[in-house]
Amino acid sequence: MKKINSIIVGALAIFGGITIANSNHAEAKTYTTVPTSLRGHWYSVDSSYYAYDRMTNSKYHFRTYYPGNGWETIYGNKFPSYGRGHSQLSVNRNSKGYYLIGKYATDDYAYYKHVTHKGHSAVRVLVPRLDYGGGYIVSYYYRSKSIAKHPSEKAVKKSISKTKPYYGYRVATNSLVSDNTFYDTEEHDILSDYLPTQYSKVIFQYKSTVVPTKHTWVWFHGSKQHLLTDYKYKNGSWVKVQEYNANTDKHKYY
Repeated sequence: MKKINSIIVGALAIFGGITIANSNHAEAKTYTTVPTSLRGHWYSVDSSYYAYDRMTNSKYHFRTYYPGNGWETIYGNKFPSYGRGHSQLSVNRNSKGYYLIGKYATDDYAYYKHVTHKGHSAVRVLVPRLDYGGGYIVSYYYRSKSIAKHPSEKAVKKSISKTKPYYGYRVATNSLVSDNTFYDTEEHDILSDYLPTQYSKVIFQYKSTVVPTKHTWVWFHGSKQHLLTDYKYKNGSWVKVQEYNANTDKHKYY
């Protein structure tokens, strides 16, 4: 985020009037999760340094890397004193599907949206250029360095459906294949858009090595993926353990 400068509240009006501030009781903690569509590893070519900008995002960690600044992490499970119970990470979705992400109660923000660009799964990033006559700096992040360097439609068409069996599920055989499930190396959970019993729909991220039954499976669902349901493998079957509602910050245990 250190690369992002001069982002002010006035920019919010362009995208439908997102409000950054949330009213929270001082004693209550508001955990913030990174949208599932933005999680994982992402790369973008940085022509200024002839290197790659990166994003490595997990459930409660939004991490960015710029060659000139290094890594910076914004935490959805850490609570600064000025936040009055809100986490350091702030995530708000507007009517156009963009997520305004940054540090809570600061002007350190940018817009993020998962899209298909030149046939590839990508994250479009918009940084307001309010000091330069308006408009946005637009960049795209891809699943691998090779795609970021040479994004091409042909490469996707040749490998769009290449998967192989993986513990009863499927796993991508290369970085060009769209996946929907991956292992969070920080939380040690499996994060997925599908239930652990939806074997035919689950596609693990390329180069996955984790054994699914040895970890908690977190299913993201709901109208805005605000529900996180945990499953554990016990006695030969998947068992629902708990459900977390990000809208109400409440847990339901089974």
